[in-house]
Amino acid sequence: MSVEMLQIGLDAVPHPTERARSGLPARYPDCRPNFLHLSQNQLKYSKDHEARPVMNLTDTDRLPWCTGFAETINGGKSPFTNEDHAAYDYERLEVASTDSSTGQETLHHIELWYFGVFDGHAGGGASIFSSKNLQKHVVAALRNIGHLLVKDGESVYVDEPTGPLGPSCPPVSKDSLVRGALEQAFIDMDAQIHRERATYSIPGGCTAVAAVFMMGKLYVANAGDSRATICRETSRPICARCSRACVAVPSAVRHAGSGGDDASDTAKQQHESSAATAAAAAVPLTLEVVEMSHDFTPETDRSRLQYIAMLQPKLLRGYFGRLEWQKRLRKRDIDKRVMCRDAHMKGWVFRTVTEEDVALAPMLTGEGKRSRLLGTIGTSRGFGDHDLVGPGDIHIKPFLTPAPEVIVYDVSARHHTANDVLIMATDGLWERLTNEDARDVVANVLATEPDSDQSRYISLAKQLVLAARGNLTSKGWRTVTDEQGSYDDITVFAIPLGNCPFNGPAAAAEAEEGEGSQQLDRRNTASRGAAKGTAEEDKGDAEPSEPAVEATGDDATASAAPPAAETVGDGPASVNPLLETTPTDQAKQSKPSVGGLAPVDRPDSLSKPTPGSTSPNPSLDSDMVVVDSLTAKTTPSVEAGVYNVAGNDIADV
Repeated sequence: MSVEMLQIGLDAVPHPTERARSGLPARYPDCRPNFLHLSQNQLKYSKDHEARPVMNLTDTDRLPWCTGFAETINGGKSPFTNEDHAAYDYERLEVASTDSSTGQETLHHIELWYFGVFDGHAGGGASIFSSKNLQKHVVAALRNIGHLLVKDGESVYVDEPTGPLGPSCPPVSKDSLVRGALEQAFIDMDAQIHRERATYSIPGGCTAVAAVFMMGKLYVANAGDSRATICRETSRPICARCSRACVAVPSAVRHAGSGGDDASDTAKQQHESSAATAAAAAVPLTLEVVEMSHDFTPETDRSRLQYIAMLQPKLLRGYFGRLEWQKRLRKRDIDKRVMCRDAHMKGWVFRTVTEEDVALAPMLTGEGKRSRLLGTIGTSRGFGDHDLVGPGDIHIKPFLTPAPEVIVYDVSARHHTANDVLIMATDGLWERLTNEDARDVVANVLATEPDSDQSRYISLAKQLVLAARGNLTSKGWRTVTDEQGSYDDITVFAIPLGNCPFNGPAAAAEAEEGEGSQQLDRRNTASRGAAKGTAEEDKGDAEPSEPAVEATGDDATASAAPPAAETVGDGPASVNPLLETTPTDQAKQSKPSVGGLAPVDRPDSLSKPTPGSTSPNPSLDSDMVVVDSLTAKTTPSVEAGVYNVAGNDIADV
């Protein structure tokens, strides 16, 4: 972290003449995402803190690729309306490049799909504002580097050769260029809130996670404790009979039909029929987790926060202490040796406690979701909060940053099936579900929904919300395992990677077999149509189709996720699926319909992990983690197509 960046943080302390004034008009009226197309009655119903209806799409053309979306309001946790907000946008950038040798100009087009979720606190002003404007900053930042992105190769020279020594600086990877554009877009978004709060009322702050699909890759930028994670199908062995990855079937059927072409065709049909029957009956859908973001809380961002306090101790105003002690200090600890750590440390050392140490309150308290910065806020990154003040009249903003962590995932390097999805959600979901819990919900829902059903991802988003919210009982909101449900606002995107236009190389083979033609059509359906609808501001309510609303209380007991499928056999040997050197290039075996969208009970396994399972809790400087769903073995990723381009050292924050 540079001193210049810290000076910007100090400038965030508002001058008395710059503090927000009361009575200012709201920049944007209270609203829900445009693509939901809620009527006035539906909008009013969505604000019911007691019923907490789940509002989700009913039209698959509202979002591209049949993406699912669902949300519900908090259970009285906040007096405001739903403080979560979401956004989608499609852009087609026109970029001109000039051939340095011929001087000929060529026009290129870069398509990008943008999704964002924003979790507000202390009001929904910042989250609404960000949902309306962050994509504009992202597009503007990407347009500035468009002429470099259209060049050949994965790395480009920013400066053209001007002399015998060649370029004045080394080449820069395109991923680094996009990363920088997203980082700058987040900084510009926060600066816009700072400027416009002098004219409009933009209360509170928000966290943000944004996903940008472009040029064959997925870029996820996260600032806060919302989260994005990929649940993708593990590789299946290629069947010699049908020449593709399919479910296990009896060997007598798999190897039948060696008596000629007719017999072979008959056996192949019998094999495919048996495979479909097995898929519908008992074969489990096995998924793995790829983390696309890490939560930024006062606990995980400890080093950066302590480093700010170390360089600018006046910010603490003699009320808080920068050191993190292993226990809460008391007077009886004076002159005793107690373990502590400072900004530059990951381990612990002994230090003799002084009277001053006891008098100062710790600047960081709590663990996990209960951790707090300066006794006030539970997140360390995001937008807004320019006027937030903690105990001792200490301004919180200098310790906060909108700078995101950016993680890159190469979508085109791997063939994704219809069961591979990106889950983006606010922390209302993640405070009750781990990544592995969400993976189990995905597996259970998609295993019961046929691949041809375009609304399966809408159903998935709804079931994820229900799994975290639970049902209203005499004891409050409880999950099906009788654990406390989430009382927070919950917002979920379920984005199918298999429908992405630049899915992996097996898409063409899938289309040749005739199984993927409908899926390929779905990839491009609504990409531009949905963008056209979301690009416009709300223009009244024109009686759209009714969004699905989930019942509550006893009527909602059947609205949890489907039961988990039992594992067949011992499963494959313990391997890291990210060690594959070539992408899977076979089409997925389609599954027959097994009853549409009827929800069934969520299994206990969602809240009670299987014996021996582990939930990865990576540190800020860890690589991406993949969890093998069969062995629960956590291993760092070394796949070239999945990597973290964000540095987490203090100097890079």
